[in-house]
Amino acid sequence: MIAVPITQDAKSIPHDVIGKFCSGRVLMKPAVEGTGVIASATVRGILEAAGLQNVRTKTLRSRNPHNVVKATMDGLKRLREFEKIAKARDKAVAEIL
Repeated sequence: MIAVPITQDAKSIPHDVIGKFCSGRVLMKPAVEGTGVIASATVRGILEAAGLQNVRTKTLRSRNPHNVVKATMDGLKRLREFEKIAKARDKAVAEIL
């Protein structure tokens, strides 16, 4: 189990991310409210289980379901909240956005 940062206003991810595993790649992008989860069945199950409601994804290179699942999990692990990024850079959140 991992903690996934979710934006409160759109129930989406905070920033673009590419998850990688072997030859599999999954590109995940935040989406506006009402978009829904646009993803393959493999990725959709993971994102909905994480509580995300508005995300656009694209599976790149490998279509092997095992690699896609691992790449999706890697992408979710790479997500960081804006507050933590700003603190690490000693800047305000407004400067990051």
